[in-house]
Amino acid sequence: MEEVQYKVVNSEIAQKLLLDLGIYPDKKGYLYLLAAIQYFRDRTKKISKIYSLVGNTFGKKAINVERCIRFSVMKAYFSSAFTKLNKCFDAEIFKKDTYLSNGDFISMIATYLDMISAPNMKVVSLDRKFE
Repeated sequence: MEEVQYKVVNSEIAQKLLLDLGIYPDKKGYLYLLAAIQYFRDRTKKISKIYSLVGNTFGKKAINVERCIRFSVMKAYFSSAFTKLNKCFDAEIFKKDTYLSNGDFISMIATYLDMISAPNMKVVSLDRKFE
C-alpha cells in the first residue's frame, strides 16, 4: 500500500520557528507538529484530543503522533533551542534548562502565531490540487 504524502500550506512562519529550534522536515514529528499547532489554534486546547485529530488527518494512531512529536520536542530541548523562543515573546521566559512538554510547546508556538496574526495553516494531500 502506497503511503499518502501531505503538505502544510500557509505555514511559513511556523516552519521557520521549528527549523530555528532544530526540528527538521525529515522527521514525521515536524509535519505532525504543524498540524497540532493549527488544531490548537482552531478547535481545541486539549492535547489528547489534538493527537487524535492529527492521527485521523494522517491515518495514524494518536500514540504514534504523540511519540513523534515528543521526539521532536526532546531534540529541541537537548540542543537548548527553547531559549530562541525568548526573541519571539520579547521576554526572558526560557532559560537554558527549560523543558516544555508537548502540550506546552504546541501552546507556546500557537500563542505566538496568534499574537502576530499568522494565517491559518491547512494540511493537504500532495496528490490533490491546492492554491
